[in-house]
Amino acid sequence: MKSPSSKEKKIRRAIPASPRLRTSNKAANRELITRFEQKNQATLARIWGEEAVEASA
Repeated sequence: MKSPSSKEKKIRRAIPASPRLRTSNKAANRELITRFEQKNQATLARIWGEEAVEASA
């Protein structure tokens, strides 16, 4: 049986890390969604002449 190539070793190391990366990406995306929702709400409030609602985050 031949030993795995360096490329195969990199792939094998990346596979277990993949779920952790997906989890951290999901968390980062949730944070971005929250920020953009707040920004959109503030912009709409400004356009419509309403007071912006401050989120406690």
